[in-house]
Amino acid sequence: MDVCIKCGKRAAEIGLLCRSCFVPKIKMPKPITIIKCRDCGKLYIQGKWQHMTTKKLSNYLAKKIKGDFERAELDIENKEAHIYYNTDNGEEVEYTFPFPLKFEKGLCPQCSRAHGGYYEAIFQLRGDPKKIRRMKNMFLRYAHDKTFINKEEEKHGGIDIYVGHSKVLIQFLAENRIKDYKLSRKLHTQKEGKRQYRITIALRL
Repeated sequence: MDVCIKCGKRAAEIGLLCRSCFVPKIKMPKPITIIKCRDCGKLYIQGKWQHMTTKKLSNYLAKKIKGDFERAELDIENKEAHIYYNTDNGEEVEYTFPFPLKFEKGLCPQCSRAHGGYYEAIFQLRGDPKKIRRMKNMFLRYAHDKTFINKEEEKHGGIDIYVGHSKVLIQFLAENRIKDYKLSRKLHTQKEGKRQYRITIALRL
């Protein structure tokens, strides 16, 4: 068995070097700053706000490490990159390096609007309390990750749900084939010469 040409003590495992003398040739990315919404947890990454699991984020960032190695894994919590090589006898060797990652807290556009009281639609539910509760829960499940709910107000005979984006409410009604509602709209503001309306959808159950 050949010995390491550098230390001359241990067996050569990776090329002509032992695992202790071998120095991985890798290139870390420039420092990466990721903004995390303090309300909904979305990350601003790849030029947009999105929900991303720790595993998916780890895989995405690991691809930014360049070099001649078998694979790389990222420990986001400890901000460490684990680089793996195979020895000549097929054993896997791990090397650990700091990864230039930083998280900052912020607000995504949706949560920022929610804090400012913004909404585009009011979903008015009236009628049987059980049916109202069931419809409300259906809509909230549907709207999750699609828009934000500004607030809910208990009203005589029902509830008003203030919806961030009216398009999501319209899509919910269409996909669930709900047609027996009344729609009204009111001019809210004018932006860049275009009129912007708030809609109210009243549904009696």
